[in-house]
Amino acid sequence: DAKARRETLSDRERDDFEDMLRTLTSERDAVGDAMVFALSRAECAKELVETITESLSIDETPIPTKVARLHLMSDILHNSSAAISKASMFRSLFEASIKDIFDSLGRKLRSTEGRITAEALKDKVTRVLRVWEVWSLYPPQLIETLEASFLGRPVRTAAAPAA
Repeated sequence: DAKARRETLSDRERDDFEDMLRTLTSERDAVGDAMVFALSRAECAKELVETITESLSIDETPIPTKVARLHLMSDILHNSSAAISKASMFRSLFEASIKDIFDSLGRKLRSTEGRITAEALKDKVTRVLRVWEVWSLYPPQLIETLEASFLGRPVRTAAAPAA
C-alpha cells in the first residue's frame, strides 16, 4: 500500500536514523542534522517518535548520549509548529510516550554513580523542562509530573477545594 509505505521509513532511512541516534552528541550541528532528518520525514512521525522513545529508554545508554537525544526530542518539539506537512504530529505522539521517557531518565539519575555526574544530568534535564514551560509546549501539570517522575518525587495533585 503506497500510503502506508510513505508513513514508514525505508530500511536505509531507519538504519541511518538509528546510526545518528547511536552517535548523537549535544553539538548543535549533530542535533540539528538529526532534527532536519526527522522533520523532513514528518509523514513517518510515528516511527521516528517510537525510535527516539526507545533510544531514550535504554537504561545502559551513557548520560551524554541520553542528554543529546533529549535535546533532539526538544528541538523536534520546538519545530513541530513549523509550516511542514504533518510536523504537528510529533507533539501529540511524544506526549503519548513522554512519561515513560522521563521515568527512564529518572532511573538513570538514581543509578548514576558520582554526585557531580548525577547533578549534571539533573541540571540538563530540568533545564529542558524549564524551556518547555517557557515555550508552553505542554500543560504545566504535565511538566510538573515529568519533573517529579524524573526526580523520584511524588506527584503533587491539585488541592481539594475548601469546604
